[in-house]
Amino acid sequence: MTHFMRAVAASAVAGALLVSVGVAAAQAPQAPAPNKGSDLPTLLHLRPDQMPAYRAVEAAGREPPTVIAQLRAKEERLLSETTPQRLDFEAEKMDLEVAHEHRVWAALRKFYAVLTPDQQHTFDQLTAPHVQQGPPQR
Repeated sequence: MTHFMRAVAASAVAGALLVSVGVAAAQAPQAPAPNKGSDLPTLLHLRPDQMPAYRAVEAAGREPPTVIAQLRAKEERLLSETTPQRLDFEAEKMDLEVAHEHRVWAALRKFYAVLTPDQQHTFDQLTAPHVQQGPPQR
């Protein structure tokens, strides 16, 4: 599954998990691939003029390496920090997660707006949450 589809799936369930310390170099939770080995530009028959919006969604899903490095460095110091300092770190990660999701959602809205109605319909079907059949699993 492409990074783009992972970003879409993560946004659909509202929560990107952040690598190591929580900041997603944005490896978000994976949803089932619509077709094994297929990619969204092919499935949607994207035109060249639509590709920049597609790439913008991919880019929105990646955190800058400097942010990840800073958070990893802070995480390494957590063992020697006080509870309030650790709570501040957790709050910082949560703020980054929310900001990350808002960037992805804004890029997704712009991408969706450049799609044709047929492409939008296909995109909606490919990214729709899948309803579990039968009784809940324990």
